[in-house]
Amino acid sequence: MGKIKFSVGWKSTLLTVIVVPLCFSLGLWQLERSVEKEEIAASYQNRAQMTAITINDVDSFIDKTNLPVTLSGVYTGQHLLLENQWRRKKLGVEVLSLFETKEGQRVLINRGWIENKDRNVVPIFETPSNIQILQTLVYQPSKAPYSLGDLILDKAVDIQRLSYLDIEQISQQLEIELYPLSFRLNESNSFAFDTNWPEINVKPETHIGYAVQWFLFAALALIVFLFANSNLGTLIRKRDK
Repeated sequence: MGKIKFSVGWKSTLLTVIVVPLCFSLGLWQLERSVEKEEIAASYQNRAQMTAITINDVDSFIDKTNLPVTLSGVYTGQHLLLENQWRRKKLGVEVLSLFETKEGQRVLINRGWIENKDRNVVPIFETPSNIQILQTLVYQPSKAPYSLGDLILDKAVDIQRLSYLDIEQISQQLEIELYPLSFRLNESNSFAFDTNWPEINVKPETHIGYAVQWFLFAALALIVFLFANSNLGTLIRKRDK
């Protein structure tokens, strides 16, 4: 096999200097995201093993995500339907029912998902009128809701639709003081719907797969650079002959 010779072109060098560090940094970022998702999954597991607390104890926690909370009170009869929620490739809504605790606090209970393809059709569901003891999980969104405009609600309507969940706006529109976070109803409750709440949107293994892809792209860019700026390809072809 002959001697390898290099003739480096500035265009390919510039492109490689840009592409390789970029791909490598994206791979590292995906690995960091994988670690973050593992930590989130672990925290959910720890919260699942916690003893349920009262709503008055929630504020003592900085991270309120998935805190198990026992609520006692009654449903008031007002319901909000959070639209455009997909489960198993079916379109539906999440039902948020207004609940008044025995301490007088008003909270939104997310009772889960039900199928609702046609927004002109109000789904039918049953709501108890007697005192309820609910096992719930605090829902603390990771970021502010995205919206194209303000919510428009009518406090005189029992069931109405939402395009996004913004408790502050809901409180203003309904002219009632709502607890700033919603509560997800436990699946064991007889008046819960589909409560298969997604814990994390992307699994840690998926991020690792993305990281491997970015590292492979970086390696491929280096290989292309070597072949484009040397006689390595010619030497390999001669050896094969």
